[in-house]
Amino acid sequence: MFRFRILIISIAIIFLSACGPSKAIISLEDIQNLEVSSNKNIVVNIRNVSDSREVVLSGENPAIPQLATVEELSSAPTSTIAAQIRNLSGNVNADIFTEKKITTIVKSAIEESFRRAGYNVSNSEENSIPVNVNIINFWAYNTGFWVFKFHFDISVEILGDLPILHKQQTFSSNIQLTSALGAAPRSYKNTISKGMDKFIRELATQLN
Repeated sequence: MFRFRILIISIAIIFLSACGPSKAIISLEDIQNLEVSSNKNIVVNIRNVSDSREVVLSGENPAIPQLATVEELSSAPTSTIAAQIRNLSGNVNADIFTEKKITTIVKSAIEESFRRAGYNVSNSEENSIPVNVNIINFWAYNTGFWVFKFHFDISVEILGDLPILHKQQTFSSNIQLTSALGAAPRSYKNTISKGMDKFIRELATQLN
């Protein structure tokens, strides 16, 4: 049985290594908007969210945001790239993109964190404190051999005229999940969705 398993894995490695990287698009789970009461009497407006991730052409380090399905980088694919699937030999099997831009996903998450922390969030720039967000990292990847490990890292810089933001501007979170099944787009949908939920909870606590 052990030898048979080794044979199957070896065949899979050869097969996956021979295939060029493909593209897949995932739709993340909707952010859970909790019913909370505002208690700070402060109105914030998430005015601008920028994506300053350093996306590179695919390399050996899976933890770095990268693309394998293009020959040159441009703003179009880098605005939605979120993950890569790597096969058993460590080669990229697929680039994973999100349906929405990463900036849109992160904006919704940060707005929810502010709400949970007791702030009022407004889409109007009038009578509100402007808050600007810079995405430093937003990336998922897999490692492992017998058991796959799925990682998601997010780090943002939040700037605004709020007491809490005078003390701290950079907020980060990460999650790691394991699965005995192979890496697939649904694995990343689950990992990123759970990672974003964890990020929202942690950020809300830090914004209090």
